[in-house]
Amino acid sequence: MIAKIPQAFHQEVIKWYELGVKRGMNKATDLMADGEIYKEGDTVYAPDEMTVNVRLKISGRPWKKIEIKVRPKDIGFK
Repeated sequence: MIAKIPQAFHQEVIKWYELGVKRGMNKATDLMADGEIYKEGDTVYAPDEMTVNVRLKISGRPWKKIEIKVRPKDIGFK
């Protein structure tokens, strides 16, 4: 995907990608601490749907709050 983005934007894209990964790991850690994602034996369990609330800012526009719904199959669960 990054190959389709002009070279001048690569570092910016990588920065935002890294922020997304960190935010996702933060949310996953919170869900584990709250017991919503848990492990029994070799099996990991998660809710049918998880919500991540984020703020989005597109150049020249105001901040916008959005909810991103994530299903377990979206992140590799069966």
